[in-house]
Amino acid sequence: MSRKDEDAIYETLRLPPAVKGPEPRLEELLPQSPKSACGTFELSIAGMDGLGACYNSGNTSSSVIAVIISGPELGFAILFSQSTANWQSLKDKVIDLAPSFKLERAEGDAKLMQWIR
Repeated sequence: MSRKDEDAIYETLRLPPAVKGPEPRLEELLPQSPKSACGTFELSIAGMDGLGACYNSGNTSSSVIAVIISGPELGFAILFSQSTANWQSLKDKVIDLAPSFKLERAEGDAKLMQWIR
């Protein structure tokens, strides 16, 4: 992966409405610099391929792994954070968790109502 990938992840996270979450906590977790501590790494979540980057949060002592994944119809920006782990161990946890994510797609009103219940 290249430095351009790191820059793209950083820019994606900084452009609203890329990432939503409770304020002000989300702003504290977003990386303050485009430089990833681990470069970038490939990852697959819910059958979609993407890239991850590792950050030490500037405003807190949290480690943050940012993952940008996409498929033909949709994409996600996901932030994983933990205040008691360094970025290396958090990255390992994210890689271990990635295969457990599933994506359910509802089609039509009946399927949507079944999913909502």
